[in-house]
Amino acid sequence: MSKARDDVLFVIGKAYEFYDKKPSQTHVQIWLDALGGYPTDLIAQAFQRYYATGQYMPRPAQILQLLDDLKARKRASDPIRAEEGKRTPEIAQAWITYIRFAHGFELPMNRSVPDMPISQALEIVNREAARQGSPDAIKPEHRIDSYWGSEAA
Repeated sequence: MSKARDDVLFVIGKAYEFYDKKPSQTHVQIWLDALGGYPTDLIAQAFQRYYATGQYMPRPAQILQLLDDLKARKRASDPIRAEEGKRTPEIAQAWITYIRFAHGFELPMNRSVPDMPISQALEIVNREAARQGSPDAIKPEHRIDSYWGSEAA
């Protein structure tokens, strides 16, 4: 067993003890599956927040919601992440513009989103696809060399 898994088991065990419940093996596995990938310190913070108001043993969905809230607060307090968050609508608009341009189709939910200049959209979608390591997101003929080097069309 890993230390991280042991730490998560300790946090879960504390919750069962606090609410005077006995966990089954199935419950423990569901918790481990649900919380896998989250840092133990964040999991402990989520449970601590829940203890402040929760009258009953929490369900994984309740703790996952608290984890998402804690992650969002952490991102918002990070100036670099906060700046990235401000660019999200621009990135979405760029992808919508690119999909219209490259694939010629429209999703009904995106009809109200105006196009941006295609040169600007191509720059943004290439940057974001490169950042995510997803060259296949961009048609080869639309890849910008400065992002893809020899991988470009």
